[in-house]
Amino acid sequence: MSRLEQLLDELDEEGRLNCREITKLLINDIVRNFDNYFNQKEVNYDITIDELIIYSLAHELNLQQLLTACFVVYMKLNTLQIQEPFFKFNRKGVSSERIKCHIKKLIEEEVIHKNKRFSLTYRGLFMRKILESKLRNGEIEKILIEIEKLTTNKDLRDFCYKILKFENERS
Repeated sequence: MSRLEQLLDELDEEGRLNCREITKLLINDIVRNFDNYFNQKEVNYDITIDELIIYSLAHELNLQQLLTACFVVYMKLNTLQIQEPFFKFNRKGVSSERIKCHIKKLIEEEVIHKNKRFSLTYRGLFMRKILESKLRNGEIEKILIEIEKLTTNKDLRDFCYKILKFENERS
């Protein structure tokens, strides 16, 4: 399978999830890079969007905390092939329509439970244990504990900028 076929499959999946904004982003990306993707081989993701969400949900989190956690995990695991979440920054901090759509799917699949905050079900906890053994990254676990303590959007946004600055300085 070529990278183009892989992205078309992702486009189909996002369409079934009613993620219109992500569908547009994927179409634009395919159009801009058609020649490259046509000749590229399929990318074997180390982590999918669903796995990124599950791994990031180490504790009960509200939506903004969960989006921040996903962003931090995505940045910290930059050596791995991770499915593109299409992060954006706004006044609240980090956002991703793709992650929001996949959260809804994971709730329907009973991997995530949502009351006032998001948490993993038993099925989700089992899946997270498998991911933990695959990734084995204690630094991320410590950061996820920090994120749980951040409660205001300003604190979460500042934390994202701090991570971005640190990762850029490291590069």
